[in-house]
This record gives sequence, C-alpha cells and structure tokens, in this order.
Amino acid sequence: MSLMTLIVADHSSHTFSVEGPMSDDTTWTAAVAAAIHEAKNVSCTTGSENPRNEADEYMKLMRYTQVAKGSIVARPL
Repeated sequence: MSLMTLIVADHSSHTFSVEGPMSDDTTWTAAVAAAIHEAKNVSCTTGSENPRNEADEYMKLMRYTQVAKGSIVARPL
C-alpha cells in the first residue's frame, strides 16, 4: 500500500498544513470541499511520501507558513 501526504492550503492567510501520511485521502478532500462550499479560500494537493519535502517546497515556492495538522480544516471522524 502506497502512502501519501496531503497539503491543505489557506490562500487567504497564506498558510498550509501537511496531513498524513495516509493511504486514503477521502475524508480530507471531503473536508476541504465542505470548506470551499462555505466560501473559504482553501485547496488541497496530494503530495509524496516525504512530508518534509512537501513543506519545504510550499514555504520556498509559495512563501506560505506551515501550521499544525488539522488547523486549516478538520477531518471528519
């Protein structure tokens, strides 16, 4: 089973969180879709198995600040 990370970004506050590793991102993408439906300026992208590389890339390229897991959207239980 392949693991992945998910980058959840809040484009209004220029922040992002790295969620995972996980094998299924269904609940996270549903949480992001619900936030978008509530008019929040968020998005998610699927990354690799290496969360440190994902975070470094977002900080360097996007100039966003990393926040704690679950800070931007909360995954439904």
